[in-house]
Amino acid sequence: MIVSVFIMLDERRIKKDKSYPIIFRVVHNRVSTSIPTGYSVKKSNWNYKSQTIKKDCPNIPNADLFNKKLKEREKELRNAIVEIGTTRLNELSISEVKQILVKQSKNSGNITFIEFAETVIKSIKDEHRIGTANSYSEALKFLKLSTKHPNLPFNQFNVSLLNKLEVEYMSKETNHYNGLAVYMRSLRAIYNRAITDNIVNVESYPFRRSAHDVGKYQIKTEKTKKRAIDKSVISKIEKEAFDTDDLIRKKYLFYFMFSFYMRGMNFTDMAKLKVSNIKGNVLVYRRSKTKRDFDINIVDKARIILDFFNIKNKKEKEYIFPIVKHKEDTKIKTDIKNIMRLTNRHLNKTAKKLELSINLTTYVSRHSWATIADKAGIDRRIISKGLGHADLQTTNIYIDDIVSNDDLTAADEIITG
Repeated sequence: MIVSVFIMLDERRIKKDKSYPIIFRVVHNRVSTSIPTGYSVKKSNWNYKSQTIKKDCPNIPNADLFNKKLKEREKELRNAIVEIGTTRLNELSISEVKQILVKQSKNSGNITFIEFAETVIKSIKDEHRIGTANSYSEALKFLKLSTKHPNLPFNQFNVSLLNKLEVEYMSKETNHYNGLAVYMRSLRAIYNRAITDNIVNVESYPFRRSAHDVGKYQIKTEKTKKRAIDKSVISKIEKEAFDTDDLIRKKYLFYFMFSFYMRGMNFTDMAKLKVSNIKGNVLVYRRSKTKRDFDINIVDKARIILDFFNIKNKKEKEYIFPIVKHKEDTKIKTDIKNIMRLTNRHLNKTAKKLELSINLTTYVSRHSWATIADKAGIDRRIISKGLGHADLQTTNIYIDDIVSNDDLTAADEIITG
């Protein structure tokens, strides 16, 4: 007796999102049953001719991998039927055949956490979300190295594993919970995506979502020491930047000071500034991270820095600073990372020369702007808006309603004057 197995879209069962389950249809003695795959797609995303998921399916980003897995599973089921043998098949009912195949299915590898993570990363890269893709890639690399498992299954990505990863990571004195949290948040985001894509059940979710999730893994963080220097130290760095004859060193110190003059502008945002961002005596730009718009008056000292970088002889679409060299998103990110590293190296040399008891980095300018503004008595709502924070005990909407650009201009004069 021949038993047939084939992949199909089960149009008898529609889900809430209007998708249909993909199943393996098993036919024995003219009676049929089905084995679920765990995947579902809408009719428009199913290729009826080849019985495969279409490549542009939105909820399954790497359809080729999924189709390959489905075909492999189909082949495994057929091989399992051959192993049962014709004689025994004649004695079995359809439910007994299904029971054997389902048992074999549980011992067979469906798509793993690692495979799924790789499809998500590829999808995010295709969307040009390079920063997120890099974060996920680093987290996946951490997971592989820590578990020494090149293809970790979903059923092994559990609370026990996460606790083990934490213990091993924190056993090194130089590691901190915040570093681990970066990896864990990315891994959690990937797992959430797997639930959305019907790859894994929500019941197996290993992360804690509320106080009721007893026994689940909770991502831990720790309060970091604020990195800031007062106005007198800023003045020393400022003097060093303007007085030094070493043009290379001057360039890196000017990056730091320009960031400070522009309300502690993020280094990435500064690197992406073009001549077209300058409107008269105002710098207009949108922050990459929060997508908030800024317009900041260019103080005289910042104008001197712009002149140092020969802004007058540059075209509208040219970058202000010689940081970004490439056009591709991935390479732009690398350019910025490399120059930031060089900048921090020169800043630390300056810190040693000035005998400063702080690890001087590009980010110190941002914290220092806020700290100096606070000590100057400037309303914290104004500081929050100046930094573009999502909140400072209040919401951004509230801040935008009560803080005017005139307030920020006055703050600039107090801080950088």
